[in-house]
Amino acid sequence: MKIRAVGTSGGKTIRNLLTTFVVDRVLALDCGSVCTGLGLSEQLEIKDIFISHVHMDHIGELPLLVDNKALYGKSVTVYATETTICHLRNHVFNGIIWPDFEGIPSVDNPALVYREIDYYQEIKVGEYRLTPLPVNHIDGSAGCYIQKGDIGFAYTSDTGETDEVWDWLSRQSALKALVTECSFPASMENLAVISHHLSGSMLEGELKKLGSGADIFIYHLKPQFSDQIREEIKGLDVHVLADGEEIVL
Repeated sequence: MKIRAVGTSGGKTIRNLLTTFVVDRVLALDCGSVCTGLGLSEQLEIKDIFISHVHMDHIGELPLLVDNKALYGKSVTVYATETTICHLRNHVFNGIIWPDFEGIPSVDNPALVYREIDYYQEIKVGEYRLTPLPVNHIDGSAGCYIQKGDIGFAYTSDTGETDEVWDWLSRQSALKALVTECSFPASMENLAVISHHLSGSMLEGELKKLGSGADIFIYHLKPQFSDQIREEIKGLDVHVLADGEEIVL
């Protein structure tokens, strides 16, 4: 399994791409910079998309990706919770902000298909087994655990302090790698708590709950505080991802 970290930042600048991961070229995890970070031919290879939640840094280029694929007669399936799908339908693909691609080019042959997912209920997505996981962020948010053969990979997406996701993941013997967040420095812990994110000082406590030998990768650093966060977590056995980096399992 190869996971390409197309975009890893918790904020947008000319040098930073927003949350987008692509598994084996065909399965995208969020779409913050899926078009900015991938060539057109690479975009067209994506068949399925897991959307963790509807914050702009995670869905910002989903409408553009769907449009690009539709022009080539290709469709994409979006996997998300009921709440997230509702928001996408009502506030994004609503015929005003962006066309309703559930009816384009036709209702019988839509460019966009939604598949509702439920926490802890494993589903088949292509050659992967995907299990949605509850996380501490906005209503309807989900992380996911993806297994291909005997290799497991987890993506918490954005989350504040929590127990559920770590408890479940700690029991997955196939887990080889995990991507989780760290958005703020310790000096801004209050903001991290309010916004349901993690700070440098909170990350260590969360990872202790996992208690596994999986490789830990960190994303979503706010670019304004990136150097400070890196300094705070340098003693942890983690790797801070860069845009374009690849995780090979």
